[in-house]
Formats: sequence, structure tokens, C-alpha cells
Amino acid sequence: MKLSGSGRREIGPTIEHELARDKFCSFVTLKQHINSRLIVNFDRS
Repeated sequence: MKLSGSGRREIGPTIEHELARDKFCSFVTLKQHINSRLIVNFDRS
């Protein structure tokens, strides 16, 4: 019981951190994708 309790406490913040990192990574990827599309459109015109 004691082990699972401490384990759960450690895993909780880790999952939150992973989710935050995933959101940040997807946001950065989206920004890069939009920037590349803007650059392509700018080059065409």
C-alpha cells in the first residue's frame, strides 16, 4: 500500500508534465507549419 501511494504521487505530476509538454510540442509544430505555409504563399506571390 505504502509503495503504491508514493508511486501514485510521483506518477501524477509526471503525467501532467507529459501532457503539458505534448501540448507545447503540438503548439510549436502548428506554429512552424503555419509559418512554413505563410513563407510558401509569400514566395508564390
